[in-house]
Parts: sequence; structure tokens; C-alpha cells
Amino acid sequence: MPYVAKSFEKLIEMEGFSEIALKNHFALYQGCVANTNKPAGIIGVMLAEGKLGTPEFAELKRGFNWFFAGERLF
Repeated sequence: MPYVAKSFEKLIEMEGFSEIALKNHFALYQGCVANTNKPAGIIGVMLAEGKLGTPEFAELKRGFNWFFAGERLF
């Protein structure tokens, strides 16, 4: 199940934050969501094929964890 980016556009009018900073932050968040979804499918295929001990699997897992954490912290 792919992750879906939420919309935070209603926060743009919030007092104390610049519109540019918020839009840049939202773009980073959307990038994290997209980059979380990319390796998720490949990891599922590698799990089914039993390729758990490969360097490729380890790198995909690290990348997934990095972007998943970024997505959740936004």
C-alpha cells in the first residue's frame, strides 16, 4: 500500500511563518513520501525472492527508513 502525501496548504496563512518557507517544507515532505514509496515495492519483491542478505537489500532498507522517518517527522 503506497503512502499518500497529505495536504497542509491550509497552514500557508499561519501567522509567524513565511509562505515560501512553508511551501519549501511541503515540497520536501512530498519528496519524502515519493522516495518512501519507491523502494517499498522493490523490497517486497526481494523479500519474496529471499534476497535478504544482499548489499542491495540493505541499501534499499536504509533508504526506505531514512525517507520514512522524514515523512513521519514532517
